[in-house]
Amino acid sequence: MRSRSPGLVALAMMALLVLPVVPQAAAQSPPTIEEYSLPNGTASIDVMCIDSQGDVWLAQSYPPILYRFDATAKAFERHEIPVKGEALFKGMSAEGSEYIWLADQSGQQIICYDVARDKFHYFTLPVKLNPSDVISDGTYLWVGCNMELARISIEEANTTPMRDYWVDKYFANIVDIERDRTGNIWFVEYSSNKVGGYDRMVDQSDPDNAIKLFPIPTPDSAPTCLDIDSQGRLWFIESGPGKLGMFDTSMNTFKELDMPVLDGLKASPKRLAVDGDDCVWLTDLPNNRIIKYYPSKGVFVPISLNGSRVYPTFIDVDGDKVWVLESGARCLALVRADPLYGFVATPTPSPASTPVATPIVSPTPKPAPGLGLLAAIAALMIAKKSP
Repeated sequence: MRSRSPGLVALAMMALLVLPVVPQAAAQSPPTIEEYSLPNGTASIDVMCIDSQGDVWLAQSYPPILYRFDATAKAFERHEIPVKGEALFKGMSAEGSEYIWLADQSGQQIICYDVARDKFHYFTLPVKLNPSDVISDGTYLWVGCNMELARISIEEANTTPMRDYWVDKYFANIVDIERDRTGNIWFVEYSSNKVGGYDRMVDQSDPDNAIKLFPIPTPDSAPTCLDIDSQGRLWFIESGPGKLGMFDTSMNTFKELDMPVLDGLKASPKRLAVDGDDCVWLTDLPNNRIIKYYPSKGVFVPISLNGSRVYPTFIDVDGDKVWVLESGARCLALVRADPLYGFVATPTPSPASTPVATPIVSPTPKPAPGLGLLAAIAALMIAKKSP
């Protein structure tokens, strides 16, 4: 047997080391979808959230009813909400698994449901502020309103005045609020086309300047549906132009993404949620599907739901569980997908076929043309020297 040149062999190995590794389809499974019918008599669901135990909460305004879906028992509970007059629920959040908070715009009030005691509590706003969302940090309630971010002491709500953090426009219409890891509060203004933030540290020394506002680059963006990832990036829907927006809170910079055509259909996002991997899940209501966006890859992947008129309205994420309210099918759907679904298989699942690996755009830098050429030459020379 003839010996091979060590230099050529080493060169060939070096070239192979810089080549990108393509994932194999065997490592991936198609998404699964489970559907649970809403209780009989359920009207239009207006808000949805998930508590720390993984149970899903839904609320309808007329008649005012709070539903709990026990994710373990796979069963619904129903709780009628006593209100005076009409209700219009615009926002809802869970404080652990102990309390559910509701923003009732028609009643100009915040409603708390004490889960353990099966009891409702009420806080009426002092003036007409049209509350649209509410979250709790354990000490304070933060309420998004038409012209301010309001702070309410939970323990002293009836004795301590509500704190007003005014925004720059009378009808800015804050529609969604989120709290970051440092205790700052972030929101989007639907009518003012801005992202806003409350700075906890600034509030201690200069409360009049605790609110900072950042105009979204695209005019008439009409932002809605805010969520925040582990890197402190805010994700929101620009409902005017139909874009996906991102605001980096560490850099105070925006990124706006036009929605792509997927499987021949132009994506039209309505709501979103961010998972633990910082991927963004979107509802594509007119196309009866949800979409997963991988920010690190810059890739959108569609996942079709079961049917042509399911109309996904709300979406939220709990670990590897993606919960979707299908208003057309009157179901709560549980979607599970491979963490890298869409990169090595056909994006839209098909029960009759096994996913097959397909070429994709990889974020890994491609080998330099010079190395590729050297590898080819080295391989050719090795072949010629072989017996």
